[in-house]
Amino acid sequence: MKGCDISHYQNGVLWDEVVKDGIDFVIIKATQGVDYVDPALKGNAINAHAAGLPISYYHYASLNTHDVVTDAKSEALNFANAIKNLPKNDFPLALDIEENKAELSKQEVQAWIVSFVNQMGAIGYYDIYIYSYRSFLDSNLPTDHPFGANKLWLACYSPKVTIPNGWKEYEILQYSQRGIVKGIKGYCDMDRTEKPIVTASNVKTSL
Repeated sequence: MKGCDISHYQNGVLWDEVVKDGIDFVIIKATQGVDYVDPALKGNAINAHAAGLPISYYHYASLNTHDVVTDAKSEALNFANAIKNLPKNDFPLALDIEENKAELSKQEVQAWIVSFVNQMGAIGYYDIYIYSYRSFLDSNLPTDHPFGANKLWLACYSPKVTIPNGWKEYEILQYSQRGIVKGIKGYCDMDRTEKPIVTASNVKTSL
């Protein structure tokens, strides 16, 4: 299955054209930090869903304070509030974690992710992809981190894919940042998966 992920940087998407070009799913940026909502979120969600595409959403983590529990919970609430009145996600939501602005320790980064995932679970989102690069994950998480059970959305633009420590495989691979898709102006991130992404067990059950 071939997909793409987008944000407001890909403005004015013609979703019917995207479907015709062979895109099978899309992951839409929803939020960043404790209060930012992507300005294209609503339009992208409604129009992609109307075009018949399976959709999901991602949150971009800030990691800019050592008060990791409070910060992670606040970011999770920002994410959940932004998407609660939009078309439901057809496959798991995603946490995009690729910056460590506060230079948190490995244990702090782990605690941040645990707090975020737990808060999302408390709201009703029980299955969260973790998106990142191998180098970031290996450098910023303990070797014995507990996230191997979380589905991995891996960014790797090399023909040789190396799995980060703690995981056995990826579920989704972001294989390019310079994809060309009809209906999308300029470049977009391209993704693929060999597994079904839409099942009855991985969508949200309540909010």
